Amino acid sequence: MCELLGMSANVPTDICFSFTGLMQRGGRTGPHRDGWGITFYEGKGFRTFKDP
Repeated sequence: MCELLGMSANVPTDICFSFTGLMQRGGRTGPHRDGWGITFYEGKGFRTFKDP
């Protein structure tokens, strides 16, 4: 099963610390090493990054 990381903030927030741990589990140390991805809103649209 996939793992999800959700974050909501009303001010600009740094997600690097939380995302680094999720990326390690999704790509190397977790039981389901299927890769990782992230999508976020930026302005009027959204951006998506996926690995692999």
